[in-house]
Amino acid sequence: MACAACRAIKSDGFEVKDPRIIATTGWTTQDLLKAIDAQLNNEKYDLVSVLIGVNNQYQGKSIETYREDLKKVFKEAILHSVNGAAGVFAVSIPDYGVTPFGAENAEKIGREIDEFNEVFKQVASEFNIEVYDITPISREAIEKPELIAEDNLHPSGEMYRRWVEKFYHEVKQKLLIEN
Repeated sequence: MACAACRAIKSDGFEVKDPRIIATTGWTTQDLLKAIDAQLNNEKYDLVSVLIGVNNQYQGKSIETYREDLKKVFKEAILHSVNGAAGVFAVSIPDYGVTPFGAENAEKIGREIDEFNEVFKQVASEFNIEVYDITPISREAIEKPELIAEDNLHPSGEMYRRWVEKFYHEVKQKLLIEN
């Protein structure tokens, strides 16, 4: 997603550095919080994005722990944003139940992803952070296999492109905010 977003922003004439990606595949909110503590000092960024939670669901972590961790994640995101909450955006959790990897438990996964996304949206709202709902696009993969990467689990480049297309213009406006 980051590369597609960077290309789009650069094509609109913005000078941007490569994104600083903190999280990695397989991480829960706890992993992210530890990495923020270890890797970020007083650094500030024009844009901060948050997409976290699928591995909390996958690993069977409690939704209440997720809620409490998210509050800390969003506080950190705001702290590291040049423009506070106005420079932060959140992206909903995609539904991997529609992938070949998740097909056996698709209904359960979809239901739990919806529950985690509801908490995600509630907590983001508490911090006045906009959430872009890409979950419906992820669910199109059930009929559009080109939206799934070769590993039969992760989003393809095409899916990432569609996500960026969905919220690009709103996010671009965040770059126009006076620091």
